[in-house]
Amino acid sequence: LVVGYAPGADKMAVDCWTGLGLPKPQLVFPFAVEPLGTAFATEDPQFNSSTEIFDRTWLLQHVGNPVLAQPAEDETGHQAQARMLLDQATILVALWDGVGCDQPGGTGDTVMKAQSQGIPVYLVKESPLCK
Repeated sequence: LVVGYAPGADKMAVDCWTGLGLPKPQLVFPFAVEPLGTAFATEDPQFNSSTEIFDRTWLLQHVGNPVLAQPAEDETGHQAQARMLLDQATILVALWDGVGCDQPGGTGDTVMKAQSQGIPVYLVKESPLCK
């Protein structure tokens, strides 16, 4: 499993995956807080003070293997995260409400790019599973 670790669907997918006893997933983060990448964030901490920040050691011990998306010159952290997910994807499973195709690196943008690259996309509606 290669996934982000944002609150909501990402964390739910990781919890379900690890709850089944499967190997720890690779967690792709769009931002690092420290220059050496020892802490990871779900949003850019320069612009969002409420972002969740995770220590690399804690993630490795308790959740999965964190990696930092490496943006190209013309990419945001979220666009790089989406690109890394799709570069490794054989299928894309997405929990998406159909809103927000115009947010670069967002779920809608990622779903559209996966489809244009011929990656099979499975859209999941909200489910009581693993709550």
